[in-house]
Amino acid sequence: MARSDRGGTPAEKGVAIVVDNRITSGGARMQEDRLAARLTTKPIPFCGRAGCDIPRTEKRSGGVYQPVVCQTLGEIVTNGNRGDPADDANPRLVSSRLYYGVRMPDGTLGYVSEVWIQRRYRGGMGLPLCASKRSD
Repeated sequence: MARSDRGGTPAEKGVAIVVDNRITSGGARMQEDRLAARLTTKPIPFCGRAGCDIPRTEKRSGGVYQPVVCQTLGEIVTNGNRGDPADDANPRLVSSRLYYGVRMPDGTLGYVSEVWIQRRYRGGMGLPLCASKRSD
């Protein structure tokens, strides 16, 4: 794609998304997760356990990630408690396999699940699929 006079294609410029880092806390209540949302090198939950968190990308509710340039599918994430049915009827309970790709300053992508993003930014936002750079 050709670059525009403004410094890049729309996909390269990306969009901004706002974090909603809340989890269900039984019934219809929500509370801020004690762990901040963060970008990861792979679209999987609990990435810290696998060593794929990206340092210094933590955001609490209201924080902004940008530029978001693409979307991809990964492992399912939820903001609920899978082991307790108390939150199953919570209208803010979200589970999803969709992740957004955030372009890092060095050009690589960091991923964040749409579960940790405000509702109005969920659903892919018409962004292109992230290009796979896997070599395995």
